Amino acid sequence: MSEKSKLPIGIDLGTANSFVAFYLNDSVEFAENREGGRINPSVVYYGKDKKIGRMARDQGAIDAANVFFDSKRLLATTADSKNIPELKQHWPFTIGTTESELKKNCYITTSGREIFPEEVSGEILKGLLDNVCRRLEKLPKEIEAVITVPAYFHMTQKRATLRAAEFAKLEVRELLPEPVAAALCYQHEMIIKDGEIIFTFDFCGGTFDVTIMEVSQKLFRVIALGGDSHLGGRDFDMLIVEEMEKRLQEQQKDGVLNLSPAKKFKLIEMARGTKEALSAAKSDMLLLSDIDPNADDCSFTREEFEIMSKPLINKLKECCIKTLKDANMKPEKINHVVVVGGGSIMPIVDNLITDVFGEERRIFKYFCSDESIAKGAAMYAAKLLGASKDPKIQNLRIQDALPLSIGVETPGDKFKPILEHNSPIPSSNTIILRTCRNSQKVAKIPLYEGLYNSVEDNIFLGELEITGIPRGPAGSVEIEITLSLNQNGILEASAKIKSTGAIVTTTIAYETKFETTGSTPTLPANDKV
Repeated sequence: MSEKSKLPIGIDLGTANSFVAFYLNDSVEFAENREGGRINPSVVYYGKDKKIGRMARDQGAIDAANVFFDSKRLLATTADSKNIPELKQHWPFTIGTTESELKKNCYITTSGREIFPEEVSGEILKGLLDNVCRRLEKLPKEIEAVITVPAYFHMTQKRATLRAAEFAKLEVRELLPEPVAAALCYQHEMIIKDGEIIFTFDFCGGTFDVTIMEVSQKLFRVIALGGDSHLGGRDFDMLIVEEMEKRLQEQQKDGVLNLSPAKKFKLIEMARGTKEALSAAKSDMLLLSDIDPNADDCSFTREEFEIMSKPLINKLKECCIKTLKDANMKPEKINHVVVVGGGSIMPIVDNLITDVFGEERRIFKYFCSDESIAKGAAMYAAKLLGASKDPKIQNLRIQDALPLSIGVETPGDKFKPILEHNSPIPSSNTIILRTCRNSQKVAKIPLYEGLYNSVEDNIFLGELEITGIPRGPAGSVEIEITLSLNQNGILEASAKIKSTGAIVTTTIAYETKFETTGSTPTLPANDKV
């Protein structure tokens, strides 16, 4: 089957909600779920009968311990990764971590079975494909998808996303950063002049991304990006959950609050509803009696919520300012500010954007901002498959940038970047290392991805093993280390012994099965270059 005969689909695989759109007859259409809506809760129920989406979420009142959500946050993580210990206190389900030395992954337990986040995400993808199938009455023989991911996802998280697609038997043409997808959708609706700069503020359920792009002749060039893959609207929900738990505990005679999985689930749902209510109203009632019949309901104001949210808002603001600084730009250089994601509806987020850019900045906000990412992904899928006659889509080009630095471990467990954060993709660079002991014959050079000075805080990608090093005193043999990342996300690492010309090469692709999550192979110190 020719590429033009394939159905291009765009998927926004979100933490809280997911969306699927497809490109047909030169337009983007959304596939509704069984309830007739476009919003698909990213929830899976592993009971006697597996359920996905809203039907899975409805099981929370009955069997909350087997209702799983937030799987995107658990991709390529461990139970003690950033933010996870705090979140798991409130989750109704149980999580653990595999004990393998070289492959530590978070898993969810149900009925004695370990379920990995990729499997949960895969079930969500199956549900989205089912929506497309019903919309078209049957799926075409072949489809290809563009799935969006946070701009700040590291390689192992991207690999995990592709494994989820493999579980769903979904062919993925490309992974596309969520802010870029939103900008593609924006440019299709609006007029953007050559040389203009777009700042995308993408605040979703579980992640936050900002991206600065220059548009020139339909080329979207990423200048700088920033964000936090562990900060999203869900964190604001949890602030309200903690407040409700505090008020419930104060009303317990013995001061002890014991919550069943069903009540934990209900608290999270109530918190989400309160957050949404406070986006439109100045106050809302916390119906604590729904959790404990003996508890008194109480009022909760937007002012109280915004005060407790201030530390999170400051993180968002700092990220925006840092990304502008990385791009060497002042706010007035930005021509368009595109605000997307469900979390951006909160008034306190509107105020943050005004603080950063000022009242005069042109802020474009989609009426259905949640849908713009999937729509942009579907457009890009159509472009890749040659399925569109629209010149605005046919001529689209993207030059992405590295969200995280990629480099090597050096003595003292230090991280030395070779490909720097915000480097354009494709990119290549070389550094020179020296042997660290006399008559060294072998060197093992671990490769990492991250922004921290210590390798233990970064993500282990793999390693280069160099043999046949000529004998000599410590420091006498120079080895050129070259890292090259191509347009398809394939990282090639090579080492060249300068005195002999011998070269060792390895490749690391997003699709590979090998992964670790921040764990480092134990290597003798004298084996490191």
